[in-house]
Amino acid sequence: MVGAKLTGAGRWHDTLSFKDSGADFTFDFIDVDLPTTVVSLEDYRAAIGPLLSRMADTGAKAALFEAGASPLEPYNGAELVQMLWEHVAHRILAARERRVDLVVGPASNTLAGVALVHELAGSGALNLMDDYTYDSLRQCLSQAVGARVRK
Repeated sequence: MVGAKLTGAGRWHDTLSFKDSGADFTFDFIDVDLPTTVVSLEDYRAAIGPLLSRMADTGAKAALFEAGASPLEPYNGAELVQMLWEHVAHRILAARERRVDLVVGPASNTLAGVALVHELAGSGALNLMDDYTYDSLRQCLSQAVGARVRK
């Protein structure tokens, strides 16, 4: 499993969180000398392309990417989404966005929030503050990754 932060502001804590959560390989845009991804589109592409290649060279079967900040902010998040879109098996959003498979975070921390997300967005939602949801999360991710691997 690869864990990587590919947009946002550089924080060592983010990389350590991936390692602490069981990632076999961790990467960060800091690995390619970007302290932040608020750079020109050309500079971002030039740095992230080789980093993605390094991740692919690990042979990992799956990756979890964090895109810090919204795709609407100047961190090149929209470019990252465009670069990776065809490879994405499952999207999880811990914020307020559209076109997601699963919502986590404050919007889903109550039963009423979970129901509202389902009603308004037609998306699943899990309250990850409750341990009982972890089996559902594992099942959801396994199905999504398995579907992509079988193709």
